[in-house]
Formats: sequence, C-alpha cells, structure tokens
Amino acid sequence: RYSNLEIYPYLLFSAVIIILYSKALFFGFSPLDDAILITDNIKWLSSIENIFITFSTEYLPNLYRPVLIISFIIDTIIGDGNPIIYHLTNILLHIISTCLLYTLLMHISKNQFVNILSSLLFSVHPIFVHAVVWIPGRNDILLAIFLLISTISLYKYLRINNVIQLLLHLGCFTIALFTKEIAMVYPIIIMIITNSFDFNKLKSARFIIPHLLIILTWIFLRISLSTHILQWANDNFLISLFYTFNHFVISIGKMTLPISQSIIPHYTNLDFKYLFVFVILLITLLNFKKSINKLIFPWIYWPILFIIPTITWSVFGIGDNIFYEHRLYTSVIGIIILFTLLIGDKILSRLRIVKYMYILLFIYFTQTSWVRIGQYNFPTNFSNNAVEESPKCYKSYVIRGSYYYEIMEYDKALKDLNIAIDLNSKLYKIYNRIGTIYQYNANFNLALLYYDKTLQLMPDYYETIYNKGNIYLKEKNYKLAAEFYKKIISTNNEFIPAFNNLALVYYYQADYVMALKILKRVIKSGQFYNLQFYYSLIGK
Repeated sequence: RYSNLEIYPYLLFSAVIIILYSKALFFGFSPLDDAILITDNIKWLSSIENIFITFSTEYLPNLYRPVLIISFIIDTIIGDGNPIIYHLTNILLHIISTCLLYTLLMHISKNQFVNILSSLLFSVHPIFVHAVVWIPGRNDILLAIFLLISTISLYKYLRINNVIQLLLHLGCFTIALFTKEIAMVYPIIIMIITNSFDFNKLKSARFIIPHLLIILTWIFLRISLSTHILQWANDNFLISLFYTFNHFVISIGKMTLPISQSIIPHYTNLDFKYLFVFVILLITLLNFKKSINKLIFPWIYWPILFIIPTITWSVFGIGDNIFYEHRLYTSVIGIIILFTLLIGDKILSRLRIVKYMYILLFIYFTQTSWVRIGQYNFPTNFSNNAVEESPKCYKSYVIRGSYYYEIMEYDKALKDLNIAIDLNSKLYKIYNRIGTIYQYNANFNLALLYYDKTLQLMPDYYETIYNKGNIYLKEKNYKLAAEFYKKIISTNNEFIPAFNNLALVYYYQADYVMALKILKRVIKSGQFYNLQFYYSLIGK
C-alpha cells in the first residue's frame, strides 16, 4: 500500500505527460505506415477472435509483433477505428512506462529527489515524441514496460528470494519477446545484474537457463511462422559499417541531448554536433570512473545492447539506412538510470548545481517536445517535415508522394515519387504507383513502361499484373488481358478482382457460360461483385 506522499510523484508524472501530449489526442492517422498497419485492416482488427491468431501468424510479411497487434485490436474494438483512442493509449502507455522507471529507480537508488527529477526528464524527453505521437511507435513503449516490470521483479527476487517475483520476471520477459525480438539481448543485462548481487558464475549460468529456453522456444515458433526468407541488403560492407557507427554516435547523442531530430532519420555523413555530444559524454563517464561499480555496470551496457543490433539490422538487413527515433525509447532507460546513479552519489555536495541542471534540461526538453509534437499534426505537415528534415532520403518522398496520391493530387505525387526512385531504384511498389497515375490519366504507354519496370524487380507482383490486365481489357485486347488475369489466379486465388475482370473478358467475347462460372466464384467470396452483371449473364 502506498501513502499519499508516495503517490505524489506518480501523479506528477501523469499530469506532466497529459499536459505535454494533450494536443496529440486530436491528431489523425499519419501517412507513415498507419494505413498498412491499422486503417487498411480495420475490419480484421475489429474482431476479438483475432487476438489468438496474432500468435500463430505473421500480421504482415516478416512482421511478427503479437502484443502490438493485440493493442491495436483492443483500441479498434473500443473506438471503432477512431484515432483518438489509439493516441490516448499511446499517452497512457508512456505514463505507465515513466511510473515504472521511477519505481525501478527507487529500488536501485536511495536518492528520491534525484529519482523524481530523472523520471521527469524521461517523461518529457524529445526523443520520445515519435514513439508517443506516431501510433505504431507504441511498440517500443510496450517493450520498455514489460522489460521494466521484469527488471523490478528481478531486483525484488534477488533481495527477498520470492518465487512469485521470479515468475513475474520470467513472464514479463516472455511477453517482451512477443513484443519485439530485440528483447533477446536482455538476458545479458540479467547476468550483469545478478553478478552485482555477488552471484558466482555457476549460479548466474543456472539462473539464465530458463531465459535461454524461452528464447529458443520463441525462435522455433518465429522460424516456423516465417513466410519470407530474410536476406542481407548490404552492397558495400565498409560503407555500411560506417553508417552503423554513425547511427550509433548520433543515437547516443540524441538520447543525451537531442539538438536536432528527424521524422525519417537518414544520415550519410558524420553529424559533428552529435559527435561533439558523444565525446563530451565519454569524457564525463571517464570523470566519474571512480564512482562506477557493479550496480552501475548494467546501465552502461543497457543502451549499447539495445541500440547496436537494431542499427545493424537497419543498415545491413533492411538496407535503408533509416533508424527511427521510437527505437531509442528502451535504450534511453539505461542512459537515465546511469546518470541518476552517478549524480546521486554526488548530490550532497552539489545539490544546487544538480537542481539547476535538471531545471534547465526540463525546460529545454519540454519546449522542444511541445514544438516537435506539432510537426506530427496533419498529414501534409507530417510529410512536408519529413522531406525538409531528410531531403536525401527516398522514404521522405515516398511518404509525401503517397499522401498526394491518396488525395488525388497526381502532379505533386509524380514529382515526389520520381525523386524517390531516383534516390532508390529498387522501389518496385513506387514504379507500380507511378504506373497507376499514368493509367488513371489514360497514358497507357507510359503506364505499361512503369509496370514493366515493376515486374523486372518483382515478377510476381500481383497488383501490377492486374493493372496491366486492366489496360489490355480497356484496349479490348482480350487475349492478353485474360493471360494476365489467369497468371494472378494461378498464384493468388484469393485476389477476387482478377476473377471478376476475367469474367468480363469472357462476357465481352460472348462466352457467357465461362463468364458465369467464374463470376459464381466471385459471388461466393462475398467480396467483390456486380449483381446487375450477374443477372445479365443469367439472362444471356
């Protein structure tokens, strides 16, 4: 049970976060992946039965995040797709995470004053704007929540040897794995923490065995559900290695003192201001080296272990050299705890200096976050800021160009999408989208040119094959149209529009029996059909 005095810090954190992020409640969906993750799947997300399915299948190719998708399902059922509910959940999750950080600090640091100040800085840290305001960014908040609960339970278990705390620790670690795969590095932190409690090597090894069994079970499940083979996208090892180091330096700098930020963080050159912050940080740690002990070691390794694998995958695996800021959410926990412990030891002799330092940082963080939040308001504002902040990144132009495409401003869309493929010539979906614009404008020759470029990169991309079939149908080249529709059906018999248009091909060729046969398949699907067309065929 908590006394009133113990509850006050939690109320303070909640009030600060609500005031800071209140305007985000009324933001809509963003043009960055909200469609493929949420709005395009509202019907599926509205079914509570799909909660269990999230554990047995990938939501999207190579996307296995059951806890994230379950949170979307709950929000969709509660709010019927209203974005305010999703934004409210993100804010509440950030409140929970901040309160848990403070609880953890109280377990490892005796200085409540510094713990409160550090938690306040965490609550308003500008680097979290992307995680809190961008709806899918909540995945890293969820990861932090379960890792924090797991760590709090671990400390309790190590002190009082309570089995319930051990089970809670293992349970939350398991949920963290099903939230995001980077949780696999957490057992390394656990080993460092147990060593700080004077566990011998044998005892630490035995303690880590259940965690390894959980990881092996997760890996087996993940491999069995994978529908796509992951490949390294690395073209130049040395350049990719430089990009990895560069992102690491910039990420450490952003977590310490976020001078500049980006919706689409894409860096090809050294950012000297963050390099300066990185060097100052190293000098500061060296200055405190006499204060570094076993209790502090876990929090030195924490940010490094959670950053490096994620950056490496972004650069070498995905190959887009983009490291979104929401991915830093969990790592900042280590930075905050590290400096809390270091400063806490010096607090008695430097109370006034520390207090003023925290006040200045709090004002700077709050003001920066408040301004930053406004940049996520409208899709136009969001996409324009993405381009202004990262003008050399293809993703920025894809976001803005796709937004213009959705609101049918095709001239603007073409301009941005062409810049995107100039920056990255492997974007087969963008070639297809440009083709659809030309097709809409009845410029079939240019449309076919871009569709052919799409199929050179992705020969079985069914949307492009369907679009080409539609052009030939429009031109009354029924033979070619039928070939393209049949090609889709042979590999994807769930793509109902191809069946519908193939039925049209037979209809226009006066083969009414075949047309009716195929159209019955469309009607059985309940997805896409024209009753008037059906009755017309019956009449024929």
